[in-house]
Amino acid sequence: MIYLGCCCSALRFAAAHKVLLQSIHPSPYYIPLYDPTHPPYATRHKLLVRAMHFMEWDKPRARKRSRICSAEIEALHYIMHDPFGSWARFFSDRQLERAIKGIQKVLQQYGGHVYEPPDADALEGLVQQLMRRVPPVRAKIAKDGSTELKKTPMSNTLYAGWVYWLGYTHLRLDKREGALSFFNVNRLCDQALLQECAIGIVTP
Repeated sequence: MIYLGCCCSALRFAAAHKVLLQSIHPSPYYIPLYDPTHPPYATRHKLLVRAMHFMEWDKPRARKRSRICSAEIEALHYIMHDPFGSWARFFSDRQLERAIKGIQKVLQQYGGHVYEPPDADALEGLVQQLMRRVPPVRAKIAKDGSTELKKTPMSNTLYAGWVYWLGYTHLRLDKREGALSFFNVNRLCDQALLQECAIGIVTP
């Protein structure tokens, strides 16, 4: 679980863990004794929240006082909300810190596997693409037809999707069209990942 909090899709995983997995755990403290493959949901969520605090991934990346920043704050507030009892906190801060630093040290040896949150330009550009109902990529076509190919990490693409979906009420979307459905946000992000594969093929 800590590994998932440190690798390339950290914030995306934390969002999916809350939105998707919590819904199938009506009792967050339940331990399936017949097949105890995972700790209770409450324990896993509390660990993720503390890890995100430790690495300062709970801070918004978009520019302050922008509507995208408001959407990101809404998303982070939802992800970080931890209503579970203190007894579900199995590890000390020191143990968690040592585990995270150890895992990061191992991943740094292989390059490109330690998660880095998007900067303001990247995040805002990707969310704006979703607001336009197009795949969230940073590649552009200029008026003269030339292309500007910018690579976007998968984690940034998916994080932008979660910011849009969890914070869309702050984005002042077209009232006639409304917000994208979860399915359509997911589909646009999937299309963006395919486009990133193509960008990776044609750029060094």
